Amino acid sequence: METEKRRLIVREIEHWRRSRLLPEQYCDFLLNLYADDSVERERRIGGVSVKTIQNSRWYIWFLIFGSISVISLLALHFNSFPLPLQMGLLACAVLGCYAYGLKVKHKNPILTFALIGIGSAALLAGGVMLLRMYGKEEAVYLVGYVAFCSLMWIAIGAGAGLRLFQFCGWLGLALVYAWLLYPKELSHTKLGTELSWLPLCVLFGWFGFLLQRRGRPSGIVLLLLAFVFWIAPELYGFYVLKSIDSWYQALLFLKLVGLGLVLFGTRKKWIEWVA
Repeated sequence: METEKRRLIVREIEHWRRSRLLPEQYCDFLLNLYADDSVERERRIGGVSVKTIQNSRWYIWFLIFGSISVISLLALHFNSFPLPLQMGLLACAVLGCYAYGLKVKHKNPILTFALIGIGSAALLAGGVMLLRMYGKEEAVYLVGYVAFCSLMWIAIGAGAGLRLFQFCGWLGLALVYAWLLYPKELSHTKLGTELSWLPLCVLFGWFGFLLQRRGRPSGIVLLLLAFVFWIAPELYGFYVLKSIDSWYQALLFLKLVGLGLVLFGTRKKWIEWVA
Protein backbone atom coordinates (compact mmCIF):
# COMPACT_ATOMS: atom_id res chain seq x y z
CA MET A 1 0.00 0.00 0.00
CA GLU A 2 1.29 3.46 -0.83
CA THR A 3 2.73 5.57 1.97
CA GLU A 4 0.21 8.38 1.47
CA LYS A 5 -2.74 5.99 1.72
CA ARG A 6 -1.28 4.45 4.87
CA ARG A 7 -0.85 7.90 6.35
CA LEU A 8 -4.50 8.76 5.67
CA ILE A 9 -5.69 5.51 7.22
CA VAL A 10 -3.53 6.07 10.31
CA ARG A 11 -4.93 9.59 10.73
CA GLU A 12 -8.46 8.25 10.48
CA ILE A 13 -7.77 5.58 13.10
CA GLU A 14 -6.29 8.22 15.42
CA HIS A 15 -9.50 10.20 14.94
CA TRP A 16 -11.53 7.12 15.92
CA ARG A 17 -9.41 6.77 19.05
CA ARG A 18 -9.91 10.44 20.09
CA SER A 19 -13.65 10.29 19.38
CA ARG A 20 -13.95 6.87 21.08
CA LEU A 21 -15.76 5.48 18.05
CA LEU A 22 -13.81 2.25 18.62
CA PRO A 23 -12.20 0.80 21.78
CA GLU A 24 -8.52 1.61 22.22
CA GLN A 25 -7.50 -2.04 21.79
CA TYR A 26 -9.10 -2.15 18.32
CA CYS A 27 -7.43 1.12 17.37
CA ASP A 28 -4.05 -0.22 18.52
CA PHE A 29 -4.58 -3.38 16.46
CA LEU A 30 -5.47 -1.37 13.35
CA LEU A 31 -2.51 0.97 13.86
CA ASN A 32 -0.13 -1.95 14.16
CA LEU A 33 -1.69 -3.39 11.01
CA TYR A 34 -1.49 -0.30 8.80
CA ALA A 35 1.37 1.73 10.25
CA ASP A 36 4.96 1.00 9.39
CA ASP A 37 8.30 2.80 9.72
CA SER A 38 7.46 5.10 6.83
CA VAL A 39 4.29 6.38 8.54
CA GLU A 40 4.81 8.54 11.58
CA ARG A 41 2.28 7.85 14.31
CA GLU A 42 0.71 10.77 16.08
CA ARG A 43 2.66 11.77 19.16
CA ARG A 44 0.61 12.56 22.26
CA ILE A 45 1.31 14.35 25.53
CA GLY A 46 -1.10 13.59 28.35
CA GLY A 47 -3.69 12.34 25.89
CA VAL A 48 -3.38 15.43 23.68
CA SER A 49 -1.68 15.21 20.30
CA VAL A 50 1.43 17.30 19.72
CA LYS A 51 -0.09 18.70 16.53
CA THR A 52 -3.14 19.90 18.45
CA ILE A 53 -0.90 21.90 20.79
CA GLN A 54 1.23 23.26 17.99
CA ASN A 55 -1.75 24.27 15.84
CA SER A 56 -3.90 25.70 18.63
CA ARG A 57 -5.29 29.21 18.00
CA TRP A 58 -4.28 32.31 19.93
CA TYR A 59 -7.78 32.93 21.26
CA ILE A 60 -7.76 29.56 23.05
CA TRP A 61 -4.68 30.55 25.05
CA PHE A 62 -6.16 34.00 25.60
CA LEU A 63 -9.39 32.45 26.89
CA ILE A 64 -7.53 30.13 29.24
CA PHE A 65 -5.29 32.75 30.82
CA GLY A 66 -7.98 35.43 30.63
CA SER A 67 -10.29 33.17 32.62
CA ILE A 68 -7.56 32.61 35.18
CA SER A 69 -7.08 36.39 35.47
CA VAL A 70 -10.81 37.04 35.94
CA ILE A 71 -11.08 34.30 38.57
CA SER A 72 -8.07 35.76 40.38
CA LEU A 73 -9.67 39.24 40.49
CA LEU A 74 -12.97 37.82 41.75
CA ALA A 75 -11.11 35.87 44.42
CA LEU A 76 -9.45 39.07 45.67
CA HIS A 77 -12.85 40.75 46.20
CA PHE A 78 -14.75 37.60 47.11
CA ASN A 79 -15.01 38.46 50.82
CA SER A 80 -16.93 41.68 50.11
CA PHE A 81 -19.80 39.89 48.38
CA PRO A 82 -22.89 38.63 50.29
CA LEU A 83 -23.16 34.87 50.84
CA PRO A 84 -25.80 34.15 48.14
CA LEU A 85 -23.75 36.02 45.57
CA GLN A 86 -20.60 34.19 46.63
CA MET A 87 -22.25 30.81 46.27
CA GLY A 88 -23.86 31.83 42.98
CA LEU A 89 -20.57 33.01 41.48
CA LEU A 90 -18.81 29.87 42.60
CA ALA A 91 -21.54 27.62 41.20
CA CYS A 92 -21.67 29.50 37.88
CA ALA A 93 -17.89 29.39 37.50
CA VAL A 94 -17.64 25.68 38.24
CA LEU A 95 -20.66 24.57 36.21
CA GLY A 96 -19.71 26.85 33.32
CA CYS A 97 -16.19 25.44 33.13
CA TYR A 98 -17.42 21.86 33.36
CA ALA A 99 -20.24 22.28 30.83
CA TYR A 100 -18.22 24.04 28.16
CA GLY A 101 -15.16 21.87 28.76
CA LEU A 102 -17.17 18.70 28.18
CA LYS A 103 -18.91 20.25 25.17
CA VAL A 104 -15.63 20.81 23.30
CA LYS A 105 -14.03 17.57 24.51
CA HIS A 106 -13.69 15.99 21.07
CA LYS A 107 -13.00 19.21 19.20
CA ASN A 108 -10.39 20.72 21.51
CA PRO A 109 -8.86 18.45 24.19
CA ILE A 110 -6.50 21.20 25.41
CA LEU A 111 -9.37 23.53 26.21
CA THR A 112 -11.26 20.69 27.88
CA PHE A 113 -8.39 19.89 30.25
CA ALA A 114 -7.85 23.57 31.01
CA LEU A 115 -11.50 24.37 31.72
CA ILE A 116 -12.19 21.30 33.83
CA GLY A 117 -8.94 21.92 35.70
CA ILE A 118 -9.96 25.52 36.42
CA GLY A 119 -13.44 24.42 37.46
CA SER A 120 -12.06 21.75 39.77
CA ALA A 121 -9.60 24.18 41.38
CA ALA A 122 -12.39 26.74 41.84
CA LEU A 123 -14.67 24.10 43.37
CA LEU A 124 -12.06 23.09 45.95
CA ALA A 125 -10.54 26.48 46.76
CA GLY A 126 -13.83 28.39 46.72
CA GLY A 127 -15.58 25.91 48.97
CA VAL A 128 -12.73 25.85 51.49
CA MET A 129 -12.66 29.65 51.46
CA LEU A 130 -16.39 29.84 52.20
CA LEU A 131 -16.10 27.35 55.05
CA ARG A 132 -13.31 29.35 56.68
CA MET A 133 -15.08 32.68 56.17
CA TYR A 134 -18.14 31.47 58.03
CA GLY A 135 -16.36 29.79 60.90
CA LYS A 136 -16.55 26.18 59.74
CA GLU A 137 -12.83 25.56 60.13
CA GLU A 138 -13.13 22.28 62.00
CA ALA A 139 -11.29 19.45 60.29
CA VAL A 140 -14.46 17.43 59.83
CA TYR A 141 -15.99 20.12 57.60
CA LEU A 142 -12.86 20.61 55.51
CA VAL A 143 -12.21 16.90 55.09
CA GLY A 144 -15.86 16.26 54.27
CA TYR A 145 -15.74 18.93 51.58
CA VAL A 146 -12.53 17.45 50.14
CA ALA A 147 -14.30 14.08 49.97
CA PHE A 148 -17.22 15.72 48.12
CA CYS A 149 -14.86 17.36 45.60
CA SER A 150 -13.00 14.09 45.12
CA LEU A 151 -16.22 12.25 44.33
CA MET A 152 -17.10 14.95 41.81
CA TRP A 153 -13.73 14.57 40.09
CA ILE A 154 -14.09 10.79 39.96
CA ALA A 155 -17.58 11.05 38.46
CA ILE A 156 -16.50 13.60 35.85
CA GLY A 157 -13.33 11.71 35.03
CA ALA A 158 -15.13 8.39 34.64
CA GLY A 159 -18.07 9.84 32.72
CA ALA A 160 -16.00 11.93 30.33
CA GLY A 161 -13.09 9.52 29.96
CA LEU A 162 -10.62 11.95 31.58
CA ARG A 163 -8.39 9.62 33.52
CA LEU A 164 -6.23 12.35 35.05
CA PHE A 165 -9.18 13.88 36.93
CA GLN A 166 -10.39 10.47 37.96
CA PHE A 167 -6.94 9.70 39.37
CA CYS A 168 -6.86 13.02 41.28
CA GLY A 169 -10.27 12.25 42.76
CA TRP A 170 -9.12 8.89 44.06
CA LEU A 171 -6.01 10.48 45.54
CA GLY A 172 -8.24 12.97 47.34
CA LEU A 173 -10.25 10.12 48.84
CA ALA A 174 -6.98 8.43 49.84
CA LEU A 175 -6.06 11.56 51.82
CA VAL A 176 -9.48 11.51 53.48
CA TYR A 177 -8.91 7.85 54.36
CA ALA A 178 -5.53 8.74 55.88
CA TRP A 179 -7.24 11.41 58.02
CA LEU A 180 -9.86 8.91 59.22
CA LEU A 181 -7.12 6.37 59.91
CA TYR A 182 -4.94 8.60 62.03
CA PRO A 183 -6.98 8.45 65.30
CA LYS A 184 -6.91 4.64 65.22
CA GLU A 185 -4.16 3.31 67.48
CA LEU A 186 -3.65 0.30 65.23
CA SER A 187 -2.45 2.55 62.39
CA HIS A 188 0.42 3.80 64.59
CA THR A 189 2.05 0.38 64.69
CA LYS A 190 4.24 -0.94 61.90
CA LEU A 191 2.08 -3.99 61.22
CA GLY A 192 -1.13 -1.98 61.54
CA THR A 193 0.10 0.55 58.99
CA GLU A 194 0.74 -2.18 56.45
CA LEU A 195 -2.62 -3.85 57.13
CA SER A 196 -4.41 -0.53 56.74
CA TRP A 197 -3.18 0.08 53.17
CA LEU A 198 -2.10 -3.14 51.49
CA PRO A 199 -5.63 -4.62 51.19
CA LEU A 200 -6.53 -1.51 49.17
CA CYS A 201 -3.56 -2.23 46.91
CA VAL A 202 -4.83 -5.74 46.25
CA LEU A 203 -8.44 -4.59 45.78
CA PHE A 204 -7.65 -1.77 43.35
CA GLY A 205 -5.10 -3.87 41.49
CA TRP A 206 -7.58 -6.71 40.97
CA PHE A 207 -10.43 -4.48 39.80
CA GLY A 208 -8.04 -2.46 37.64
CA PHE A 209 -6.81 -5.63 35.94
CA LEU A 210 -10.37 -6.82 35.27
CA LEU A 211 -11.46 -3.46 33.86
CA GLN A 212 -8.34 -3.16 31.73
CA ARG A 213 -8.92 -6.58 30.19
CA ARG A 214 -12.40 -5.43 29.19
CA GLY A 215 -11.05 -2.27 27.58
CA ARG A 216 -12.41 0.15 30.19
CA PRO A 217 -10.38 3.40 30.54
CA SER A 218 -10.79 3.32 34.33
CA GLY A 219 -8.69 0.17 34.53
CA ILE A 220 -5.35 1.92 34.14
CA VAL A 221 -6.40 4.47 36.79
CA LEU A 222 -7.11 1.74 39.34
CA LEU A 223 -3.81 0.02 38.52
CA LEU A 224 -1.90 3.27 39.11
CA LEU A 225 -3.71 3.66 42.41
CA ALA A 226 -2.70 0.12 43.35
CA PHE A 227 0.94 1.16 42.87
CA VAL A 228 0.33 4.19 45.10
CA PHE A 229 -1.27 2.06 47.82
CA TRP A 230 1.65 -0.37 47.56
CA ILE A 231 4.01 2.24 49.03
CA ALA A 232 1.32 4.17 50.95
CA PRO A 233 2.16 2.56 54.35
CA GLU A 234 5.68 3.95 54.20
CA LEU A 235 4.50 7.38 53.02
CA TYR A 236 1.93 7.35 55.84
CA GLY A 237 4.69 6.58 58.32
CA PHE A 238 6.97 9.32 56.99
CA TYR A 239 4.53 12.17 56.53
CA VAL A 240 1.61 11.44 58.87
CA LEU A 241 3.21 9.61 61.77
CA LYS A 242 6.39 11.73 61.36
CA SER A 243 8.53 8.63 61.77
CA ILE A 244 11.81 8.19 59.89
CA ASP A 245 12.15 4.67 61.17
CA SER A 246 14.62 2.30 59.52
CA TRP A 247 11.74 -0.17 59.14
CA TYR A 248 9.84 2.16 56.83
CA GLN A 249 12.98 3.08 54.92
CA ALA A 250 13.96 -0.56 54.34
CA LEU A 251 10.42 -1.54 53.30
CA LEU A 252 10.16 1.39 50.91
CA PHE A 253 13.42 0.37 49.28
CA LEU A 254 12.38 -3.30 48.97
CA LYS A 255 8.92 -2.41 47.66
CA LEU A 256 10.28 -0.08 44.99
CA VAL A 257 12.79 -2.70 43.86
CA GLY A 258 10.06 -5.34 43.80
CA LEU A 259 7.77 -3.02 41.86
CA GLY A 260 10.52 -2.41 39.33
CA LEU A 261 11.04 -6.15 38.86
CA VAL A 262 7.31 -6.73 38.38
CA LEU A 263 7.06 -3.92 35.84
CA PHE A 264 10.08 -5.30 33.99
CA GLY A 265 8.66 -8.81 33.93
CA THR A 266 5.26 -7.66 32.64
CA ARG A 267 6.51 -4.87 30.37
CA LYS A 268 5.21 -6.51 27.17
CA LYS A 269 1.71 -6.54 28.62
CA TRP A 270 1.33 -3.17 30.32
CA ILE A 271 3.10 -1.19 27.60
CA GLU A 272 0.17 -2.11 25.32
CA TRP A 273 -2.21 -0.56 27.84
CA VAL A 274 -0.48 2.81 28.18
CA ALA A 275 0.96 3.28 24.67
